[in-house]
Amino acid sequence: MNTNAIPQKTILLVDDEEMILQIGSRMLEKLGYRVLRAESGPQAIEELSRQKDQIAVVIFDMMMPDWPAVELYDRMKSIASNVRFLLASGYGRDAKIDSILERGCEGFIQKPFKMAELQRAVEEVLEH
Repeated sequence: MNTNAIPQKTILLVDDEEMILQIGSRMLEKLGYRVLRAESGPQAIEELSRQKDQIAVVIFDMMMPDWPAVELYDRMKSIASNVRFLLASGYGRDAKIDSILERGCEGFIQKPFKMAELQRAVEEVLEH
């Protein structure tokens, strides 16, 4: 099968830490995804609004300085209801994370993550 015929899925990576954006982008690109980056809630909303038809998955950080994660998730979901969402956090799973998952967020990944964990989490979210 010709792999060039398979459209490349686009992922929007949202995190306020530049290092996470760089490392996460590299990992996702090595896994074959096209990566868009946003370092703030407003930037994520803008990027998602402009490219919602191309974005398959949004990976977003639980601890963004400008908006609570639940508000950011709700805004993003209202803009692009067909997009899948993967919540990332450096903290363990807790009631705040569970509340976002209960709102419809398709998955959670603990940071720091290895490439295999990231691949598995993205695939599970895409299959959700």
